[in-house]
Amino acid sequence: MLTVAAFFVAWAATSAWLGQVLPFPDAAFVRAKVEKLAQHGDDYDILFVGSSRIHYEIEPAVFDRTLGELDVTARSFNAGVVAMRCPEDGYYLEQLLRCPHQRLKWVFFELMPVTEADLVLRGTERNTYWRDGKRTWLLTQHFSSQMADTWSRSGLWTRDWPKKFSVSARLAGAWLEDVTLCAENLSQFGRGWPLLEQKLAPSTKRASAPKRDLVGDGWVSPSTVKPLIQDEKRRAKYERAYAALLAERQRFDAGDAVSFEAVHAKIDLLKSAGITPLLIVPPTVAAKRYLPASVASETSAIMDFSESTKCPELFAVENRLDEDHLSASGAEIFSQALAREFVGRLRKSAQKPPATGL
Repeated sequence: MLTVAAFFVAWAATSAWLGQVLPFPDAAFVRAKVEKLAQHGDDYDILFVGSSRIHYEIEPAVFDRTLGELDVTARSFNAGVVAMRCPEDGYYLEQLLRCPHQRLKWVFFELMPVTEADLVLRGTERNTYWRDGKRTWLLTQHFSSQMADTWSRSGLWTRDWPKKFSVSARLAGAWLEDVTLCAENLSQFGRGWPLLEQKLAPSTKRASAPKRDLVGDGWVSPSTVKPLIQDEKRRAKYERAYAALLAERQRFDAGDAVSFEAVHAKIDLLKSAGITPLLIVPPTVAAKRYLPASVASETSAIMDFSESTKCPELFAVENRLDEDHLSASGAEIFSQALAREFVGRLRKSAQKPPATGL
């Protein structure tokens, strides 16, 4: 018994040590931005964090220029990441705050509920690197909430019980995968090679490093597909979704208690670091946008661009790629609108920027 206990203690200690000394995992899109901020984090006053709706849609150069036109000087960095979901975003935010950030005063982050990871990332480092005990516990709570909701609808034994079992089996499978990936990540299994390579061939490491520093200000043009205005089928689909948005009275999804907890954890993390959190609801025409009423009532730091009458240009066909994403022209408009609203809030609160920036 003592031998088994000693083994697990040694395993846990070794895994923890490896987690401290190993290079940051080679997670797609994430590693480049973490390494950029590890080197230049003190250069920025503002960070933007979220999914592709942030990564592709907020241009720091446009945002900063608009601030300058309104007599506010600041430098921002787009730390958004494609396919980012909650709770990965919470872990990612913690890593960003470990980077130098002496000037950092504001972090804009996208409001997102707890969801399963994108299936496109399955089998990649992106699907594993963030799975620690805290994030796995959130997913476990989310799983329990979904299971309870599945079996509480229409009673326990109804004619749709086969569907309930099917949904339950899928949820249980996803949860078991979450737990397995957490164990794999915490064990640091297979991650010793990068450290050995770094020690044995440091010149190779130095030669490849500059390539990962090509993230610039973090923004990437979203124009990777045929513009919506040039594709009749996609345009018709978008126009139907937009019409449904205009007809929908209840635009928001309150999510569950676990998602609410995850949002508050990010807010508390930023505030404890002396940073002001600002929450963004991007301009999407999805049937439901995540914004719990309890969050909306507790904070005025929510910038909701999902209301089509607020900035109609963001919903014009010529400025869209699809229901969820803006085109390059839309990203420019969004960046300008976000900067103007930000400055308006600063002035409303009579908060004056210091001489070195915001």
